[in-house]
Amino acid sequence: DRVFHVAGMTSMRASDADRVFDVNQGGTRIMAEEALAAGVERFVHTSSVAAIGPAPTGGRADETQPFTAGSLGIAYMNSKHEAEAEVLRAAARGLDAVIVNPTFVLGPGGGRASSMGLIRRFLLRRIPAYVDGGLNIVDVRDVADGHLLADAKGETGERYILGGRNFTLQRLFADLSRMSGVPAPQLKLPAQVAAAGARVSEQLGLPLGLAVDETRSAALWWTYSSARAKRELGFTPRPHEETLEDALGE
Repeated sequence: DRVFHVAGMTSMRASDADRVFDVNQGGTRIMAEEALAAGVERFVHTSSVAAIGPAPTGGRADETQPFTAGSLGIAYMNSKHEAEAEVLRAAARGLDAVIVNPTFVLGPGGGRASSMGLIRRFLLRRIPAYVDGGLNIVDVRDVADGHLLADAKGETGERYILGGRNFTLQRLFADLSRMSGVPAPQLKLPAQVAAAGARVSEQLGLPLGLAVDETRSAALWWTYSSARAKRELGFTPRPHEETLEDALGE
């Protein structure tokens, strides 16, 4: 028997911190322990690059990067890192587990998935400004294939980044604008100014739709190398244009 553990909670709101840890860390611990007790043949854990942390400014991170993002105090990142630790503890006790770390997932069939919220807000012109950050985009169909490849070829106790194209936010919005005809946001704010604005909007209850941690996160460089998954699993992400066009068509 094989288990693909994909459950999790994505929230950047400080008020959800306890629930995020309960679901992401606590839920993963229960699943891993039950899988170990049941003697499953393979356990594929869907983590996130959040468990690795952002890359240095302008750089790319890989699976070997030490997790140093805990000091940022963003519950989602910390909970995903702790969830991986639960899987590795079970692996040390004999669970045949492998971890995959998707980047920012877009594509068809996303429905109301949290990552597709970026596309919806862009099309509705609800992104008035942006910050100087970076983002790696991967197609949901390629992530599904990556799970199967990890199941078949992944090494026990190891993690594999499933990613595609790295973008600056400015370049990503420019490409979305070119494909959709919707104007890209023109105002680029310093990260501290954007976070302060989000903090004030939260305190006043203004409907801007951005949390402080989400704004702080956007200013980081979520840019990665998938060289290991390509080399060891045969992971082959499709051209980013196809992913963005299909995401815009949702």
